[in-house]
Amino acid sequence: MATAQQDILNRYSKVTVIGAGVIGASWTALFLAHGLSVVVNDPRPDVETIVRDYIRNNLSTLKELGLPTDNLEKKLSFEADLERSVAGADLVQENGPERIEFKQDLWARIGKVVDAHALMLSSSSAKTATEQALTMSRPERLLVGHPFNPPHLIPLVEVVPGEKTSPEAVNDAVAFYAALGKVPRVVRKEMPGFVANRLQRAIFRECCYLVIQGVVKVDELDDIVTSSRSVPLVPSRWRRGWVQIVLQAVRSGSQRGLEEHGVGQSG
Repeated sequence: MATAQQDILNRYSKVTVIGAGVIGASWTALFLAHGLSVVVNDPRPDVETIVRDYIRNNLSTLKELGLPTDNLEKKLSFEADLERSVAGADLVQENGPERIEFKQDLWARIGKVVDAHALMLSSSSAKTATEQALTMSRPERLLVGHPFNPPHLIPLVEVVPGEKTSPEAVNDAVAFYAALGKVPRVVRKEMPGFVANRLQRAIFRECCYLVIQGVVKVDELDDIVTSSRSVPLVPSRWRRGWVQIVLQAVRSGSQRGLEEHGVGQSG
């Protein structure tokens, strides 16, 4: 690993992961594989079992990525109390519910505890850093680091600063994700859905429209999408059940109803 990459990982060597669903557990596995110490904060009583099982089930994938997997859980710990979990953290990666009140309260509490150098990152795909930071004391250190599921495997991370995010925090976030082997790209303006999700939605709307217009059958569409160069823009959750999802969307309403929700509005 290059010296600059190791330096940034040394600066942010103590990480707290808030929320240990699939994305949080995936981040945890990736952080551990890069030698970082990770504290997981999640209120579920069985969270330790869930996270440890996730890590063990993905060891082969981490190996394929060229990452070390021996004693991966040595630097892993769990703390249910939020304030204790972030005390001394260099970096916080939040993966909580997409409720703005929840996130605002969370960051307000975290901001009172973490050190001034700490980097605060939200995995949110819907809530901007500006609105998340409204009630916190240090908004200059908060920004969105939006991954794609699962983040230990999918390279892209959309780095989206808020109105009060400092340039230094943006640079640090980009350097940190790059040191993890990710492809961080800064989104210059806050917009619902950011960039990649908006492109994915546009593709999905067009697919529904083509089926409605009789241009292509659903199974043929499935072959075209999964066998073409557009696959990287189609999320894995759609590819796995592409036929069923398009069929459900088409059958759920009339052409007019779908168009009212944006389906078929091309050009």
